[in-house]
Amino acid sequence: RLEDRSSPESYLSARLHHARLHLERVAGELAAAGFKANGHPVMGSTASRLVELIQKHKPQIVAMTTHGRTGVSRVLRGSVAERLLRHCPVPLMMINPDRIDADLSTIFKRILVPLDGSERSAAILPLAKSLARRFESTIVLAHVDIDISNVPTDLAGTLAALPESNPAQLLEPTERELSDEGLPWESKVLKGHAADRLLAFIEEGDIDLVAMSSHGSTGVERFLLGSVAESVLRRCPVPLVVERHSFAE
Repeated sequence: RLEDRSSPESYLSARLHHARLHLERVAGELAAAGFKANGHPVMGSTASRLVELIQKHKPQIVAMTTHGRTGVSRVLRGSVAERLLRHCPVPLMMINPDRIDADLSTIFKRILVPLDGSERSAAILPLAKSLARRFESTIVLAHVDIDISNVPTDLAGTLAALPESNPAQLLEPTERELSDEGLPWESKVLKGHAADRLLAFIEEGDIDLVAMSSHGSTGVERFLLGSVAESVLRRCPVPLVVERHSFAE
């Protein structure tokens, strides 16, 4: 209970004590289940301190819960997840705590991998394939064919000027790659607003996990890729793992 607010120092001390007890309890529960675990509270900007800890300890993956609520809950969790999405140097897995499937025997049986034909979006494939092998999953490839009638006017002309391509053909190299490696796959071409169509397909396609690449590009590339991961993050009903990649322009 954090009732002592007589001074900032005493309040912060109580907060740290409360956080330390909580982490000790969680670590104890994990240890009882056979996992090695430890923890310690830190002070400061949540996202910045988390990035510092990640850089220091170099984990293989970061896992956290998030949700699309507004107000204080969004400030404390939603914005932290979005900031980590832009700066986390390792894969980041985010799970909506209200949609966790209690039946772990069927976890991650269908992994959705959104691709747009670029090297950036395909950078998630090694991680997606590793997860598919671990959980004996089917990889569901999805390409969203952007409907330029629904994009801002200043971008519509630029998109219309891009070379035409067959969306289904963009997925063929990856389909062959997965077949050659003995991984089961499906593919789907969607049309419309990228984030909206992906979110609808997640519900329709019985998806258990979304794996996608993200980056900090600007302009058209950010419209097509960079903002999609953040939009999906805010509303994704299933676990989402995002790997940030930097490419030389």
